[in-house]
Amino acid sequence: MRDYTATFERSREFTLSFEVNGVKVPWFAAKWADEFVASSVTDRALLSIARMQGAMINAIDSINSAQKPLLVLSFESTVLQPQDSINRLEKFLGRQSTRRTNRVLKQQNLPRQQISAGKATSSYSFTSSSSSSESEIYKNILSEIQASGSASAITEFRTAVNTYNLRWPSQLNELEKLWEE
Repeated sequence: MRDYTATFERSREFTLSFEVNGVKVPWFAAKWADEFVASSVTDRALLSIARMQGAMINAIDSINSAQKPLLVLSFESTVLQPQDSINRLEKFLGRQSTRRTNRVLKQQNLPRQQISAGKATSSYSFTSSSSSSESEIYKNILSEIQASGSASAITEFRTAVNTYNLRWPSQLNELEKLWEE
């Protein structure tokens, strides 16, 4: 997300946006545009993640309270155990997956051995190698956040991480304690 917000100003980047004082602001930051403009690249990323997650959770809760059909699959569960997610999706939709599904799983190297071992990590956020543990990768990300994020943005982001971990428990929950080290 940090790299996305850093390169967001590129002319070839196509995201619904508008300008505030000559600064390009993405659609999802419309309600807090002035704060987005005044924030560092790191804070923009932290606040964007925290606030988009809050909006997502509110939407999920609203759909659930209206008793409308909704299937929520966590990223962590899906990349580690994709067949379980596919089975749940098939049941929810009332139809079987196709042969293309297996091709996509292979193309995306699913299932993964680690959550962070995805193909897109090097081009969008961070690099990892198969020799790095989830804990090492998480520590590197934390140190980068702590070195360049403001205290208020980090606090809001940590609250969002905690909320996510409470709603969708995974092996990453244990890594949350690394913030205290």
